[in-house]
Amino acid sequence: WQKSYELGPVPDFPIQLDFELNASCNLKCPMCPISAESPKGKGKSTWFDFEFYKKLIDYSVENGTRAIKLNYINEPLIRNDFIKFIDYAKSKGILDIYFSTNGILLKKKVSEDLINSGLTRLQVSIDAVTQATYDKVRPGGSLDKVISNLNNFLEIKKKKNSITPLVRVNFVKTPFNEFELDKFLNFWTNE
Repeated sequence: WQKSYELGPVPDFPIQLDFELNASCNLKCPMCPISAESPKGKGKSTWFDFEFYKKLIDYSVENGTRAIKLNYINEPLIRNDFIKFIDYAKSKGILDIYFSTNGILLKKKVSEDLINSGLTRLQVSIDAVTQATYDKVRPGGSLDKVISNLNNFLEIKKKKNSITPLVRVNFVKTPFNEFELDKFLNFWTNE
C-alpha cells in the first residue's frame, strides 16, 4: 500500500478494482452521465452478474488485489442483493471495500447490514444545505430524508461500537450550489 502512495514501481496486477454493478440510479442529477443517457436497455438484465463477480474477486485476490470500489456513478443500493457483493469480497480477503450513495435508500435495515458486512468506507453525496438547492443538484430527493438516514446510520454504528465503515459526506461544487459550500462545511463539521 505504501509503495502505491509513493507512486513507486507499478505492481503486476491492480491493487484495487472498481465495479459498476448496475447502470441505474433513483435520481436525475444534472452533473451525472447516467441522467443524460437513455435508460432503455439498462434494466436488471444488464446488472453485473454475481457469479462472474465472484470469479473476478477470486482471481484478483490470488493476484494481489486488496481493495474494491463498488460503484462509479450509479446508485448501488438499488440492488436488493448488494450486501452479498460486500460479504463475498470480505470473505475472500479484500481489505478495503468502498462505495458512494446518494443516501436516499440508506434505511435502518440497510445501514445495519452494511455495518455488519465488513464495508470499510462509505461516501454519501449530498451537495447542498437547503432543500431548494438540493432540488437543483439532486432532483427527486429529499435532503431531510438523507440527513435522517445518515444520522440513523451513524447512530447504529455507534451502538455497535464499530469503527467502520468510515463515513464521508460529499459536496460536488457546481454553479447550482457553490454559494452553500461554507454552510455545508460548517453543518457537517458540527454534526
